[in-house]
Amino acid sequence: MGTRGRVLVGLVALGVVLVVAGVVIGSGRTGHGKVFDRSADELSVRAGQTFSLYWKLPVVPGTDWRPVAPDPAVVGFVGVDRYGDTGAPSGDGGHLYLVFKARRPGTTTIVVANCSGCDERTRKVFQHQETYRVTVT
Repeated sequence: MGTRGRVLVGLVALGVVLVVAGVVIGSGRTGHGKVFDRSADELSVRAGQTFSLYWKLPVVPGTDWRPVAPDPAVVGFVGVDRYGDTGAPSGDGGHLYLVFKARRPGTTTIVVANCSGCDERTRKVFQHQETYRVTVT
């Protein structure tokens, strides 16, 4: 393959990476599907349906929420979509959607923790986690 061919392949690969990155770590652009507030603890969705857990975060340090993998045969994690309000004061946590795809009928548990990247000392003070039971029909 010549230089032009390698450059073309590189550009196509870069485009794919950028598209995937936009879905996984979006800025208000990921399809959220059926949206559940973080206060819901029992979620019911259909196989093939996209759904998300939503948080309005009061401060930036609260934005590190990540799910512990649910049963991948039942529910797949699609990505994180986080964005702030236009004109919001510095430090405002903005909006957070954790987006999932229901794969097959069954039941699984999603545990979401806010301190996935914290050191041990910070985790002891600030860690909080939420548990959701998901039924896919």
